[in-house]
Amino acid sequence: MLATAAAFLSFAPAARAAQYTCECEASGATGCTSGTTKPSAPVTAASLDEAATKCHDVCNNTLGACLSSWSAVDTTPKLITGKNCPDGETCLTNPLDRCPDNTDPKAACHTLTVPALASNIISTAVGIVGALALLVFIYGGLRWLTSAGEPVKIQAGKDAMKWAAIGLVVIFSSYALVSFVFKAFTG
Repeated sequence: MLATAAAFLSFAPAARAAQYTCECEASGATGCTSGTTKPSAPVTAASLDEAATKCHDVCNNTLGACLSSWSAVDTTPKLITGKNCPDGETCLTNPLDRCPDNTDPKAACHTLTVPALASNIISTAVGIVGALALLVFIYGGLRWLTSAGEPVKIQAGKDAMKWAAIGLVVIFSSYALVSFVFKAFTG
């Protein structure tokens, strides 16, 4: 299990390239039409500084000597959750999203890295398996209560409760171990 957790954590989150639109400002000099234009070809860059450099080249090719200023505007599609859904839009809520309701959609808890995804999947699976173990425990108790004194039914109820309790201990200790490993590797 530790090897699996280490394999998940070995993937370092790479810098994600974003989409930018260049806005070019033309000067009102002789022979130039003053105003702002947005070139149609998007620019992909890892940072705003890199995008601004690329936009300078794009704007310079578009306006030439008329260029007075340029800028890059981030047009990367943003994460929209059910919590921040615009009016008139249909949005789906990510069931693995662990952000509080009032969190900005660009917050770090919304970013989906491999360790974060693995942690969310493990947390969700532990919750489901824990609920199932609790149901088996309740089933064993009901079976014991409705045994009417028959030793075979009493033993079946006790066995179900015993194995459900052992299952809960294994589930929660494995969750604690995996949580410890993830915190040790991710800080």
